[in-house]
Amino acid sequence: MASTKIVRATVKAESNGRNGLHELSKTALTVREMDSYFMRNPSSPAAVRRPHLYLEGATFVALLGPNVEEGIVGLGMTIEAAFRAFDFQYLKKLRPADAKLQMAEPLSLDRASGE
Repeated sequence: MASTKIVRATVKAESNGRNGLHELSKTALTVREMDSYFMRNPSSPAAVRRPHLYLEGATFVALLGPNVEEGIVGLGMTIEAAFRAFDFQYLKKLRPADAKLQMAEPLSLDRASGE
């Protein structure tokens, strides 16, 4: 039943002379690509947190937060690239540089050689 409504909306938008068919197709494709990324990467920050996704010019923007300046953002030419960039930035924000150095400290070569 729902698919019938979508088809009718598509036909109506197209018959009005707008690019409605193309826009509805792009929206469905975007949702499919998002779902595909979430299914392939179920424990990724993007799959768990579901950032807002929008297109700015030719760049996909995945945003968690009130705006780009204050939130966590991933940018990419594809949906997957934007989500991968978002995942990287999210994990980077969770583990600041100091914490990474502290975690790596026990693995230093000086300690391993007994000096």
